[in-house]
Amino acid sequence: MHTRAEDTVVVSRLLTAEDVAEMLGLDVARVWRLSRCGEIPTITIGRSRRYRREAILRWLEEMESQPSR
Repeated sequence: MHTRAEDTVVVSRLLTAEDVAEMLGLDVARVWRLSRCGEIPTITIGRSRRYRREAILRWLEEMESQPSR
């Protein structure tokens, strides 16, 4: 079976809460809280939460563009 180039999807490695905490300079508990309340974009797989690096970076950009509260 041959695959056309436009049919190919590249999926980057999903991040754990620990990865995101390190990336953002936060503690893991804070990342979990942000995830549970829907503040930070997550992917739920079974009982696990994972994070796409691209979604986290986009979320950060959106946070920067919002006026300070």
